[in-house]
Amino acid sequence: MLRSKWIKKSVGLALVLTFLAVFPARGQIADVPPGHWAYQAVKKLVDEGYLQLYDDGTFRGSYAVDRFTLATVVAKLLAQTMESGAAMELRDMELLRALTNEFRSELVLLAARNEETTRRLSIVEEKLLVLSEDLTKNTTELRRTTAELRRADEESRRQIQENYEALQKLVAEILEEKRQLETSLLTLEKEAKTQNTRQDEELTRLRNELLHLRREMETERRKNRNLMLLVGLVGLLAGYSITQ
Repeated sequence: MLRSKWIKKSVGLALVLTFLAVFPARGQIADVPPGHWAYQAVKKLVDEGYLQLYDDGTFRGSYAVDRFTLATVVAKLLAQTMESGAAMELRDMELLRALTNEFRSELVLLAARNEETTRRLSIVEEKLLVLSEDLTKNTTELRRTTAELRRADEESRRQIQENYEALQKLVAEILEEKRQLETSLLTLEKEAKTQNTRQDEELTRLRNELLHLRREMETERRKNRNLMLLVGLVGLLAGYSITQ
């Protein structure tokens, strides 16, 4: 029990002693001012990614640390030590070994979680690959369909333009025929009017001639009647003279 408490208290100190002097601090932590006795250690842990700040930028150093958090720090220390290959002092190695033994179960659980996360990530990547292939296929199909629609639209526009031009030509021809018909009708109306005038004039002349002939006939009839009366009178006179 005492050994466990000593190890927990030694974690922060070991982290500070091992990594504090290597990298300079960056940025500002909301609740740990630069003058604080643990500022450099906290800054180092945060900058190196061993511990995370809260959303409001605070470290909250007075909060209790759970074993999983410490196990995560130890796991990151182990990974960095193996990756760097740098030589470590004996006491640092013993401290790291003690920390590893103390958090063995948590480290195993974290490794299992990492494996599970890796497996899930692999599954997600496979699904993303399938989705990417489907998306590529759909994109290709969409582009092909879009190209076909664009060609169909261009063909429709061309046909509409041709039909519009043909319709304009037909309308122009119809208007020209209408103009010609109106001109012909106007000419016919003028000719008919002229013909009617001539017919009226001819009818008037014929009527005048008929009236003149009637007058002449009436005059001739009166002359003939007078002549007949004269002849009858002469005949009567002649008969009377013979009887005497």
